[in-house]
Amino acid sequence: LTVHELSFFVYAISHRCTQLQKLLRQCSVFSLSWNVSVAARQYLFISIMENAVEIVVDILAGILAGSVVYVCAPLIVYQSEHWATFITQRTLLDTIRWFNNAPGGIKLNPMITRKMGVLVEFFIKVAAKYYFACKFLILPACWLVSCLGATGFSLQVCAVIDLLRLVTWPVNLSHAIFSTVFGFLMRLLYSLWLLFNGQKKNVLRERVDTCDYDPSALLFGVMLFSVMLFAIPNFAAYHYLFVTLRLGIVLVMLLLWQVLLLLKDFPWVKLLLRLVSPSLM
Repeated sequence: LTVHELSFFVYAISHRCTQLQKLLRQCSVFSLSWNVSVAARQYLFISIMENAVEIVVDILAGILAGSVVYVCAPLIVYQSEHWATFITQRTLLDTIRWFNNAPGGIKLNPMITRKMGVLVEFFIKVAAKYYFACKFLILPACWLVSCLGATGFSLQVCAVIDLLRLVTWPVNLSHAIFSTVFGFLMRLLYSLWLLFNGQKKNVLRERVDTCDYDPSALLFGVMLFSVMLFAIPNFAAYHYLFVTLRLGIVLVMLLLWQVLLLLKDFPWVKLLLRLVSPSLM
């Protein structure tokens, strides 16, 4: 596991420490660069300015965003509760009921769909109890994010991404479970499909070999293939439901990360020097 996968906030702290260490090293080299060429000193000066301006802009943007979050903290708490209820009621529960009533004209297996619906509803109730027990932590979390503005906007964004990953763990866990089951069923269906071509999947050597089946093996394989073929749509429906929810969460995190990259990688110093003193560029 990389630092990115474990925690974006830890990665941001590590990046900030590396940034400060690089800035101090460049300043020490620049103080001893009296005997080098003018071009080398100019390049070193621009590098120092880029790192320093990046840190200053990051902190100023963090203070601005932190003040906004602190002022709007009650509104953020209200909106988070509203959207959590909306996603639970309109997206999950209504979709589960829709799956039980032939969605899109596709008649799913009622017993499998009902059992899976009961399982997902139970999981939703457990997650709702978890959210209700942690409800009092939402406002302090907003205050914590606003206080992180003094350390920089990048640490704020990374903290928000980590909090979003922590809050949406039921969706991530459900997505992992249904993706694993759906992938297993698809691999099993592919193995049974090889039966019609007189082939079998060699698991040990990871290849497809030819095989002569007797009539009883063919009959049993056809029965298993038929059962799997008509059971897969039930799992596929829940799989794509949680894939959609997971993609929505990843899209929000991606937008936050793109805003951070736009602010962090924008050439502020080079643009300013181009406007003020083009001879330095």
